[in-house]
Amino acid sequence: MSRHSCFQLMQLRVESVGRYGLDPFEVAPGQRVPAEVERYLPDRLTAETLRERGQDVRRYQGLCAFLASQAEQAIADARPRRLLRIAYEDIVDDPPAQLERLGRFLGFPDWQPWAHRVVGSVKARLGTPATAARA
Repeated sequence: MSRHSCFQLMQLRVESVGRYGLDPFEVAPGQRVPAEVERYLPDRLTAETLRERGQDVRRYQGLCAFLASQAEQAIADARPRRLLRIAYEDIVDDPPAQLERLGRFLGFPDWQPWAHRVVGSVKARLGTPATAARA
């Protein structure tokens, strides 16, 4: 996320609006801009500047939380008839069980063999039961 330009630009916009009340991508001619924001204006923004910003992944924690809350609200508003929630922590802690849940939810006729075929594509966190079982 911190290296993808779309998220970098979104985070830059959210941070600038929150801190300065200013969208750096919609500055009117003659509008005053804080010195810290000037390097992020469209005519001055470079790939190198974005790369530098991307080094600090803490910037993106707030954006992740905001996007997650927006998604949760959209789900609550839409009230889908069928919805499966799988937390990131659950899938990396126990990939086989979570992939089996996903396969069943999606209606795969061979959900159990499918889950065991694709389980290797999930990178479990070190020190979890799933890691020890797959070793």
